[in-house]
Amino acid sequence: MEKENVQIERTREWVFEALLLLIKEKPYEKITITDITKKAGVARVSFYRNYESKDDIIKKRMEKGLNGIIEIMSKDDKDIPKMIFNYIYDEGQYMNDLSQAGLGYIIVSAFYDFEQRIIEQNKIASETERLLAAYYLGGFFRMILFWIASDEPISASEIARIAEQNLGQVNREEVIRILKKTLEGE
Repeated sequence: MEKENVQIERTREWVFEALLLLIKEKPYEKITITDITKKAGVARVSFYRNYESKDDIIKKRMEKGLNGIIEIMSKDDKDIPKMIFNYIYDEGQYMNDLSQAGLGYIIVSAFYDFEQRIIEQNKIASETERLLAAYYLGGFFRMILFWIASDEPISASEIARIAEQNLGQVNREEVIRILKKTLEGE
């Protein structure tokens, strides 16, 4: 069973890497399953044992990464925020490649599924708490995407510090100022 799991993981990694290489060569819509399997060096049957579609490749890779975050969060360590951002930076660079290829909608969909799982697993029942959880998680995920897309990203320690200091502290005036500035095109 262990050997089978290793082979499944290896196949998934090869397929995902092949897709990343292909989106740099041509538009996602033009990439076929045959293109992916040839580039990955796997049989089509192996592909369909693991995936339902091209989008599923990305969703499953995102799920693997998000599960890694959950693993880190379950640890008893004071540096969890820094550990999370180090993990995200190391594991999540592909999100920038996917976003640049116009596939951000798949990333957002995976984040949404993850958010729903967190809400359900934590048995967040009240509508107010569900809305707040969605609000904070949504902001956290957007912060991750902006951070990873940065040409000169700040360190994991620094973004962890910023997140810790500001999580839950929303300055209404600052939000309005930023929105006005954006609308005015400054």
